[in-house]
Amino acid sequence: MLVELVKDGKLVCAVVDRPEGKKNWIAIDQYGNSHSVKPGKVRYVVPDVETFKPEDIVEFLKQTEAIQDLSLIEIAWHELVESEEKSISSKKLAKVLFGDVSHVEYYATHCMLSSKQVFFRRKQKGPVVFYEPRSSAEVQELQHQYNVEETARMELVNFINMVKSALARSHDSKPSPTSWSSEKFALARVEALQEFALDAFADETQKNLAKEVLEALGQQKSPESALDVLIGIGILPFHVNVELLKSKIPTAFPDEHIAAAKLLEEEPCLDQNKDSRVDLTAMKVYTIDSDSTEEIDDGLSATELPDGRVKIWIHIADPTRWVEPEHIIEREAKHRGTTVYLPEKTIPMFPMNLATGPMSLRQNTECCAVSVSVILDKDGSIAESSVCSSVIKPSMRLSYDSATELIMYQLDEERELNLLAKAARLRYEWRLSQGAVDLSTRQIEVKVTNPDSFEPEIKLQVIDMTSPSGQLVSEMMILCGEAIAAYGNEKILALPYRGQSDMAVEMNCTKPLQHSSLGLPGYVQFTSPIRRYSDLLAHYQVKAALRKKSPPLSSSQLEAAIMLANLKTKEARKLGNASSRYWLIEYLRRRPRDELYEASVVRVKDGQVVVSIKEVGLHTSVSTNVKLEAGDAVRVIVAAANPRKDILDVELVEVLNTEDALDNVVAA
Repeated sequence: MLVELVKDGKLVCAVVDRPEGKKNWIAIDQYGNSHSVKPGKVRYVVPDVETFKPEDIVEFLKQTEAIQDLSLIEIAWHELVESEEKSISSKKLAKVLFGDVSHVEYYATHCMLSSKQVFFRRKQKGPVVFYEPRSSAEVQELQHQYNVEETARMELVNFINMVKSALARSHDSKPSPTSWSSEKFALARVEALQEFALDAFADETQKNLAKEVLEALGQQKSPESALDVLIGIGILPFHVNVELLKSKIPTAFPDEHIAAAKLLEEEPCLDQNKDSRVDLTAMKVYTIDSDSTEEIDDGLSATELPDGRVKIWIHIADPTRWVEPEHIIEREAKHRGTTVYLPEKTIPMFPMNLATGPMSLRQNTECCAVSVSVILDKDGSIAESSVCSSVIKPSMRLSYDSATELIMYQLDEERELNLLAKAARLRYEWRLSQGAVDLSTRQIEVKVTNPDSFEPEIKLQVIDMTSPSGQLVSEMMILCGEAIAAYGNEKILALPYRGQSDMAVEMNCTKPLQHSSLGLPGYVQFTSPIRRYSDLLAHYQVKAALRKKSPPLSSSQLEAAIMLANLKTKEARKLGNASSRYWLIEYLRRRPRDELYEASVVRVKDGQVVVSIKEVGLHTSVSTNVKLEAGDAVRVIVAAANPRKDILDVELVEVLNTEDALDNVVAA
C-alpha cells in the first residue's frame, strides 16, 4: 500500500510495510527510512496499488509531477459548475481529467487538488474526502488574493536577492544607503529592520516584516541579526553608534532652527545689559582648553594688588546676550539639555554658527561675557567678589600642554599666567584645609576621524588635570562657582545651588548648600553656558539681577527645569562613556596580541580582580590565582576584544612592585 503521510509538518510518500502494535503501521520512504505511522497521520491512500517497492517512489513522483497541470483543474471546475453535481471525489475527478487512469494519475490529481488552487474546497465526512466547486465570486476573490500574495512573494525574493548581493560585496563597494529608499517595498523592510535592530517599541507589522526578512536570509530573528544585516548591506556604517541611535538624541538642527540662528547672527536681539557692560578689552585674557574644543566658554585674567593679594577675573561666555528666554533657539537648547561629546562627533546644544561664533570667546575678537572678579585673601579664601556684564578680547588661546609649558618656564611676559597658577595652588591648599577631596585625574580623550569608514583613525590624548594647567583651570572654575553662589545668596536669587554631604549629591534652588567634597560653603555651576542648559539658566537669573530686574524663573520653576536638564546631562554622559569604551576596545583590538600593557588593581572582591589599563583608562576584570591587592601594579595582555559585544578579556602576565603602582586613570 502506497500512502501520503504527514511527518514533522511535511508530506512524505511511503510504502506500508507491516503493522506496529494494534493501531499503527511501519512505512518506509524512498530513502529507506522507517516511520511509525498513526492512522490519523495518513493523508491519502493511492488507489490501484497492490504491490509497490520503496525504491520505486522516486520514479513515481517524477511521473506524477510531469503530468500535473493546474489549468486542467480550472477546466474541470467550469464543467462541474455548469452541471448539477455539487461535489466530486479526487478519484472520479482523475478520470474526468485523464480518461484512462492509474495510480500515477490518481496521485497527480490529488496533488493538484492539495496545491494552492482556488477552484475547489476540500471536505471530509468521516474517512470520505470529496471536493466542492467554489462559486465564481469566491474564485475571483481568491485569485486576486493569491495574485497579491505572489506579487509580494516575488518582491520579497527580489529584495532578498538584492540583500544577499550587497552582503557579498566588500565594505567599500556597498550600495549607497539612499538606493534602498527608491522602492516602497524595500524601504518598508529596511525601516522595519532598523526599528527591530534598535529593539524599539515597533508595531507588530514592522516586527513581522523584519522577522520575515531575517527568516528568508536564514538568520536568527533577533535585533543583533537585524543590525548585522543593516551593516552588511551598507545602510549603517560598520562602526555605527547603536547607543546614539537608541537614544533618539537629535544629531542635526531642523531648517527653521538653522534659519533662526543665522538671523540672530545677522540681526542680534537687543543687548539688555548693554548700559552696564564693563569694557575689559584692555585686559590680558587666556583661554585654556583641549585642542579639539570649539565652544570656548571661559577665559582667565589676573592682576597683583599693591598689598600682594591677587585679583582674579573669570570671564564666562554670555550666550544669553544672543538668545532670549523662550526664543526658538532657547527652547531647542532646553530640549537638548547639553552638548554631547562623543569620540566621533560633537552634538551641540546650540547651532554651531552661534556656539563657535558670537557666543564663543574667540581669540583677538571682542566678545560679550559675564565676568566674575575675586580677590583672594592670603590663605586662599575669598576676600571680595563681584559680578558684571562685560566686553573682553581674549589674547591667547592655549592647549593644556602649552599652558603647562608656559607655567613651568615662568616667563616674565606671561606674568598674569604665573599669577593664575600661583592663585590656583593657593586655592587648592585652602580647599583641602576645608575638607575638600582631591578628585583630579588623568583623563583619556578619544578622537575618531572618518568614523563611517571601515577602519577609522583612532587617536588618544591624555588630559592630565593634575598638571599645572589642569589644576589652574579646575580651581578657577570652582572659584567661579563659589563666587556665584555667594552673589546669589546676597541677592536672595533662585539659582541651581549644588551641595554634597556624606557623599550624597544635593540641589537647592533657594539658598547655597555646603559642598563637602569641594570644601566650599556654596557652589553653582556657571562656567559652561554654551554647553550646559543648567548653566544657561543660571546666567539668565544672574543677568536679570545685574539689571536689578526680577529673575525669569521662580525657585520652583527653576528646580523643575534643572531636573529635566540633569536627566539630559545624565543621558549624554552615559552615551559618551559607552561610546568612548567602544572605541577604546576597538583601539586595543587592532593592536598586536602579544603587546604588554601596564595596569593597576583598583578592586579585589570575592575573588574577582578589577584592573585599570593605564594607556586607555579602561576597567576590566582579570582571572588569576595570584593574590593581589588594590594599588598593585601589574602587566597584562589583551586576550580578546570585541567592541560591539563589549568584550575585553585580559590575562595577567606579571606583577610589579607595589611602589610602582600606576596612576589612577579614567576614560574621559
